[in-house]
Amino acid sequence: MHEKIAAEPFEDTAELRQEVIRSCLQLKEMGYIISTLGNIGVRVQQGLLITLTRVEYNEMRAEDLVVVSWEGDTLGGHRLPTSEVHLHRLLLSKRSDLRVLIHTHSPWALSVACTGKAIPPKIVEKEHHHYLYKYGTAGDFK
Repeated sequence: MHEKIAAEPFEDTAELRQEVIRSCLQLKEMGYIISTLGNIGVRVQQGLLITLTRVEYNEMRAEDLVVVSWEGDTLGGHRLPTSEVHLHRLLLSKRSDLRVLIHTHSPWALSVACTGKAIPPKIVEKEHHHYLYKYGTAGDFK
């Protein structure tokens, strides 16, 4: 395994925000997100840029997305961040080599979760992208 290098944060731009919204819409189209049950957190220079709670992705505007500090304080935005903001803060603060966290509640993951069986975590690295497959609650990652 290679040494982890701290990820360079993104600059918080309108283009980045639009890309986050486009990604949410694409994930929903692909079936990874049901309704608004999914969110994206992005490491930016000010802290964490994050999607909203209970707002349809096709209704989100770039200026709606929220920036929170690593301590959880809202630094920018007038809407409520996703209820999963603490999961994003916790994981991204512990994994300084990651720039983005995508959290979904896909029908497939929910089906497996209903069985009550554990799934071992798996990390796949491809061309500087890391994919972590782990099912659990925010408390599981402390």
